[in-house]
Amino acid sequence: MLRADSLAGRIVAAFARSSPAFRPSGEGRIGRWSAAWTRTAPAFGNTWGTGLVSTPLSGADLSDTDLSDTDLTGADLAGANLSRATLVSVRLIGANLSGANLSGATLISATLSGANLSGAHLSGAKLSRVNLTHTDLTDADLTDADLAGAFLADAFLIRTDLSGVNLIHANLSGAKLIDAELAGANLTRAILESARLIGANLANANLTGANLIGADLDGANLIRALLPQVVWSDWTHWPTAEWAERMRVASDRLPDGRWRVRTEDVSDDALVLI
Repeated sequence: MLRADSLAGRIVAAFARSSPAFRPSGEGRIGRWSAAWTRTAPAFGNTWGTGLVSTPLSGADLSDTDLSDTDLTGADLAGANLSRATLVSVRLIGANLSGANLSGATLISATLSGANLSGAHLSGAKLSRVNLTHTDLTDADLTDADLAGAFLADAFLIRTDLSGVNLIHANLSGAKLIDAELAGANLTRAILESARLIGANLANANLTGANLIGADLDGANLIRALLPQVVWSDWTHWPTAEWAERMRVASDRLPDGRWRVRTEDVSDDALVLI
């Protein structure tokens, strides 16, 4: 029997808000919603108690819904409305969330590795410690989101809007941030090893103590960016040859061959090219 407080019950109830097929009538309300859901999406009929693998939820209105600790691996949520939803520790591995609205959603410690979030709206979302490795966030909007301690290794963040985002201690090693918008972002002690930041806008970003070993910043905008204690290597590609020379002048060579920017040499006059 379908319980109203179960994952399936919560999703069915959420659908009832917006889908005529789920309007309750008479006795056995949840049962009627379940039957309607099974008629509308047969694949869902065999998912009770086993997660929602490959469940079609595209375009669903799941706003303000609590789906914490549930398994949505492989689910199709393209274009779904998950604004302000609570998705703490949810599993969305390989899920399709392209164009979905997750603005203001809470996804703390969620797992979205390999998911498709291209064009998704995540402004103001709480994404601390979330696993976004190998995730496609191309053209997504993450303005003012909290990604502190998030795992974004090898993620696709091409043209992604990360303005004002909190990325403290985030792992972005190998991430593709080509033409990404990172103005005012906080990247303190973030790992950007081998990241591709070609053409990225890092104006006014805080990169204090960040790891830029082997990163490619060709054509990136670092105007008024904070760079004290940044660690980099001979393989780091700075925006211009002049930038590279200024970084060498402002840095100390470490015993292992890396470079570290001196705290006292990171003023605008020392490192910013106008």
